[in-house]
Amino acid sequence: VGDMDTARGRLLQIKRHMPRSRPVDIMIGQALLREEKYDAAIECLEPALAEYPDTLGYATLAKAHFFKGNRDKAQAHMKKALEMTPRSAENLYMYIIYVHTVKSTDDPYFQTLLSLSQETLSPADMAYVHYALFKAWQDLGEPDRAFESVRQGAAVKRTGIRHDPDHIKKLMHDIQTYFSGSFFKTTGIKGINTDQPVFI
Repeated sequence: VGDMDTARGRLLQIKRHMPRSRPVDIMIGQALLREEKYDAAIECLEPALAEYPDTLGYATLAKAHFFKGNRDKAQAHMKKALEMTPRSAENLYMYIIYVHTVKSTDDPYFQTLLSLSQETLSPADMAYVHYALFKAWQDLGEPDRAFESVRQGAAVKRTGIRHDPDHIKKLMHDIQTYFSGSFFKTTGIKGINTDQPVFI
């Protein structure tokens, strides 16, 4: 749910009781990645994976290297993740989107995506498959097929989104009511003395 401070605290508690547990180190590496602490994540994950090869660990390490700009290392670690779970929709998505260019329809990763697109998958996995196919069809110079893939991916993703416009309107009204002019006068909040626009 995004509460990384609590997550990290709990993991460190577990680590004290299980200091040699490599799966715990991999979970700590995931938390560090979520906090954008890429160097710390790499430092945590590399020795853990040397002793305990794990597809999620390799995928996490690949992301850390990618965000550090280490494209070759990211590609190598993502390949290791895919060797362990060759039909992982999320890992295929990451590999195709971040580090791989599909140059022909014979590409094995592309063929796996096509196969997965015909299976019954969870909505999250199916969205990964279609978004990866969008990039793959773009690589192959097939814009119409790329658009159809992104349309299908968006349609699948939409099924998991609960949109309540009345709730949004009420929330906006409540924010406007609470943070009124009198609120700022009584709290003494000065803000920043500039007319420069701020993009949020």
